[in-house]
Amino acid sequence: VITPRALEAIDIANSQSAWTTTGVGSEFSSASTWSNAGKTYFIVAGGGNVSLVDPKTGKRIDGAKGGGYGSTAAVSGDYAAASAGDELRAYKLSPTTVEQLWAVPFHKEQFASPLVYNKYVYALGGGEAGWKQEPKGKALCVELQSGKVAWEEPLPMAQLASPIIADGKILAVVGPELVCINATPEKMEILGRA
Repeated sequence: VITPRALEAIDIANSQSAWTTTGVGSEFSSASTWSNAGKTYFIVAGGGNVSLVDPKTGKRIDGAKGGGYGSTAAVSGDYAAASAGDELRAYKLSPTTVEQLWAVPFHKEQFASPLVYNKYVYALGGGEAGWKQEPKGKALCVELQSGKVAWEEPLPMAQLASPIIADGKILAVVGPELVCINATPEKMEILGRA
């Protein structure tokens, strides 16, 4: 459970708190899991940091700058990506460290959660509150390991965007529409809108 600036584990057997770790996460983000050598860890973005946490003890092992107010980290292999206010960032994970690899400009977006697919990070976000259709948001595709921007395109308002991937297609809410985007680094291609 993530509460304001704390991560808490609840013992299922007695519904009591097993541990609480303060100073990590945000009440608007979720913890992600990452496994390495048979051990599972939490990757917690939010509150200005991306943290590596031991789920058995709640100990914060390491962290790095990043993690917007409500961005959930996307994890793929030994890498993670998260929105960090006005940047999209990627990290290399190890059982003892979280190392920032790169940061690229992104619209000021505290709630966008990226996704990773076929070694590329895709993120949608920005724009103004409300249902305005001016292209003040951004869609972004970045190579995961290098930080090289494959493409970036303007979008209408896309706040609170948490895209999902299915059959090689990104589905995301962009303003009042559900948009289907081809998940390819070659170019941004909108396949449909509803």
